[in-house]
Order: sequence, then C-alpha cells, then structure tokens
Amino acid sequence: MEHFLQYFRVRLIQLENLNNKGSAVVSFVLAAPLILLLALAGMQLAWLLMLQAQINQAAQMSARALTLYEPKKVELVASQYLKEGFYPITRYQIEISNEMILNKSLQAVSIEVPMKIWMGPEFYLRSISYVP
Repeated sequence: MEHFLQYFRVRLIQLENLNNKGSAVVSFVLAAPLILLLALAGMQLAWLLMLQAQINQAAQMSARALTLYEPKKVELVASQYLKEGFYPITRYQIEISNEMILNKSLQAVSIEVPMKIWMGPEFYLRSISYVP
C-alpha cells in the first residue's frame, strides 16, 4: 500500500509539472493574436491620423488660396498638396460653398477622401476650412 501511495504522489507531481508547461503554451496561443491585433490596430489608427492631418492641411491651404485666387486654382492647390504629401491621395472630392454662421456669410472649402481599410467598412475622412 505504501508503494502505491508513493507511486501516486510521483505521478501527481509529474502531472502538475506537465500542466504548468501546457498552460504557458495555451497562454501564448491566446495572447499572441490579441497583442498582434492590438499592434495592427494601433498602426492603422496612427496612419489614419496622419492622413487626417494631411487632409486638414490641404483644406487650410485651399481656404487661404481662395482668398487670393479664383476657385479653379483652389482645386489645383489642394490636388497638388494631396498628391505630394507623405501618402499620395488621388481619390478626393473638393467642394466650395457659402455658409451662414452667426449671421455672417463665410465661404467653406470641404475636402472628402473615401477610405477603405483592410478590416471594416468604407468611410470618409473629411475636413472643412472656412474663409471669412
């Protein structure tokens, strides 16, 4: 009987050690894809923020050009900036409109860029800049 209890204790210790090794593998298999997904989502968010900054700058430059030039040159300024930025944007829509804000007539330059990312639906990045 004593021999059986000793054998049983040794087997339980071996099973416990085997369980600890297996739990590390299971933790890696569960955690690695989540960490990879979070890293990819963070990089994608940073990329979208840089694109939004590029579109905002193009809208501001277009609004400034609207005060100096005619609307045809405004589109040229915006297209040049969007094509020569850190990420060349070729699909965009520029709209120049008059808006009433607080009983003042302001001209607005709006730029919309359609975005399709690898995970998710298509959406638009948009920037509006006003010219008094």
